Amino acid sequence: MQKAAGYVCVILKGILFIGISIQTILGIVWMCCNFANIPSFGDSLFYFQVSETLKCDEYTGILYPLILRLTGAHQSIVYLLQLAAACGAADRFLRSFGRMKKGWRIWGCLGLLTMPVVMQCHMALLPCSFVSSLMLLALTWLIEAVKTRERRSLKRLAMVCLCWLAEALLLPEYLFLGAVPVLLYWLCFLSRWKAAGRGAVYGLLLTAAFLGMILGINSLTQREGLYGKGDRTLLKTLVQRISWTNLLEDYEDWPWQMILYANEYTIRDAAMSADGMERLLFPAIEQAAVEQPEAGILPEEYYKTMIDTAWRWHKIVILREIAWDMLSYGASPLFLQESLKGEGYDSYNGRNYEVFLEYTPELSKRYMDLGSWWFGLMLPVSAVLQLLSLPYSTILEKKRTFHWLACCLITIAAMIGWYTMRGAGMMDYKNTAVISLLWMAWAIVLSGRCRPMTPETAQQKERAPDGGRPV
Repeated sequence: MQKAAGYVCVILKGILFIGISIQTILGIVWMCCNFANIPSFGDSLFYFQVSETLKCDEYTGILYPLILRLTGAHQSIVYLLQLAAACGAADRFLRSFGRMKKGWRIWGCLGLLTMPVVMQCHMALLPCSFVSSLMLLALTWLIEAVKTRERRSLKRLAMVCLCWLAEALLLPEYLFLGAVPVLLYWLCFLSRWKAAGRGAVYGLLLTAAFLGMILGINSLTQREGLYGKGDRTLLKTLVQRISWTNLLEDYEDWPWQMILYANEYTIRDAAMSADGMERLLFPAIEQAAVEQPEAGILPEEYYKTMIDTAWRWHKIVILREIAWDMLSYGASPLFLQESLKGEGYDSYNGRNYEVFLEYTPELSKRYMDLGSWWFGLMLPVSAVLQLLSLPYSTILEKKRTFHWLACCLITIAAMIGWYTMRGAGMMDYKNTAVISLLWMAWAIVLSGRCRPMTPETAQQKERAPDGGRPV
């Protein structure tokens, strides 16, 4: 039985090695062919404009425009910085799982770097590349702390907080998303720091200091409403999530006063794009409330009516769309192809894919198709490898694995929930590139370290002082 498991492991690891190697070669070729190009994302032009003045609104971080300003907005320099940061984060993450041969680690870093949905982030003038690298680093420090359970946890907490600071200055929503690893760090070590007394106080002061730096720098560099974007309240977010898909069907069931003040043409225009409600409909309703106070228009009541109408008539459709977005964020390469075939519903995938094909259409198509196909094969292969190694892991290994895996899953769930509830039709795989990286890292770690052990070897590891290295 042990020999059969060994043969299966060798075959599965060979499949992973061949698949990741082909992806790596194709990704490097694609990168070289597109190094001098600037993808035509609308947000890239916006960041160019902000870099000239360094004036940000509440939805724009100062750090990426500053990077563009310091590099002269030269795409090659920015790409090199993004690729270097991605390689460094990938290498540090892989090393957190124990010793690997240098050549194997380099191969693993290139495998992480060349995932098509991730490579598109690295080769674009957008902050999503740096943010994914920083989140991977934050998870690295968290995983190492959970696995080693060392007393010098304050140093690793400082590194996680430093990643949090940089993330929040790149994208303001990471004030909340970047705080998830910090909170998990506190939860994992709270009992120890309570016993330490003084160490807990130092940790609390350190966390508060980084939070103060984030809030202080953003308050100094951001000006609310500078670029005419409306405030994103929880109620408006729910309206976008629940009402947008069926807006054209539902608005005829609204009270006539709503249609009159919102303007039928505005409603129809807002239904044409996922951000149409934020750009057109919400401002129209709020403007009507200001211009006609005698009519007693309360925008909040209108928004609640829109939610109630949509939920009453389309509850099943709305839940299905939410589930589709969650799955798409959780396994972007797998669901990208389904989205391009017309499955699911509207998203930003089509625009991302169009930009991806912009300069080298034939090569880009083959590269993205291979990446999606390979991702779908990689997951079951990795799952079987994991199952084969599980019975021979020690109790300590299983306990540590459960703890750090729970931390990663909670972070992933927070990101998926945040971006899913942001609004309907807004699914964008660039926002959760780090999730795709974690899937690929799982396969790379298994292919480099997973091997079946005999019962005698497992007993020896159990008797070892440190419980043996995790597999």
